[in-house]
Amino acid sequence: MTRPAIEWTDEQIKRLGNEPDLLIAKDMGISYSTVHAKRVSLGVLAFIKTRHVAWSKYDSLLGKMTDKDLASKIGCSLNTVFVRRKRKGILPFHQVPDVDWSEWDDKIGVMDDAEIATATGRSVSSVVSRRREMRRLKIMTEPEKESWFNDLGVVNDGEISRRTGLSRQRICQIRQRFNIPSVRQQHQDSIDVDRVLMLMKQDRSNGEICDDTGISRLSLAALRREYKMPAQRGRNRPPQVILDHVDELGTIPDAEFATKHGMNQQSVCYHRNKMGINAFNPISRVDYALATEVVVEACENGHDNEWIASRLGCSINYVPKVKQRVGS
Repeated sequence: MTRPAIEWTDEQIKRLGNEPDLLIAKDMGISYSTVHAKRVSLGVLAFIKTRHVAWSKYDSLLGKMTDKDLASKIGCSLNTVFVRRKRKGILPFHQVPDVDWSEWDDKIGVMDDAEIATATGRSVSSVVSRRREMRRLKIMTEPEKESWFNDLGVVNDGEISRRTGLSRQRICQIRQRFNIPSVRQQHQDSIDVDRVLMLMKQDRSNGEICDDTGISRLSLAALRREYKMPAQRGRNRPPQVILDHVDELGTIPDAEFATKHGMNQQSVCYHRNKMGINAFNPISRVDYALATEVVVEACENGHDNEWIASRLGCSINYVPKVKQRVGS
């Protein structure tokens, strides 16, 4: 048996959304689901109990404690406090204005995260996020108690890293925290920078400057960048062996020169051409008046190319070219 349809009066419909569904259902003697279905079908929002808050007493607490704690203190909903704080333009309790990290970046990874958080007024998690963004490690507590601590600045960071199993970045971080200069920095302090600059102005090669002053190639490269004095490209400056034996270039084949002085044949050819020296050409050194007589005599008497080469003092490989030139 189906129940008869409920005829809703205008007064009952006005109650929907303005009173709890359960109260309306009880007064009308019908089920809660029936009232709920009717309200939903009309697109009416559910009733939400609110209470009047004397904000004059509580406005000063907005942002000074969490919205949840303030709602519990007042006895209202969390949403009521949230809406009031947003209207007042007050930041929530857990937020603070942004920090100018440029003033603290050099201390991140050197000071403890909690110390930086206290000094900046930010949470520790904010400092950790910034440190990870900068790819820095968390500070190691009490490294001065480690057995290898006294080796910092005395032994290379890489060697300490291999010995302890700690990363090289961690060793460098601890050394910087205690203002201990690296082995390279201490060595750099002993370098006569004025002499290095003088040699650079003389256009000396990097190898010569390093051998003369003891400066490392990395430190020398840093000085060149600082003083804007780039080194010559290696192929533009002839190697010292070329300069020492320049009189031999063009007088013997490049391959022979390279073998004799332990060089690459292509390098010899490159530098010889850059210096404007023609390649060795035995044909151009042949006495062609004599060559004509020798070739004619060889043809008349049936002598071979080896005989001709021995008479002219050239390689047997060049005899056909000599014959061709003489014949022309």
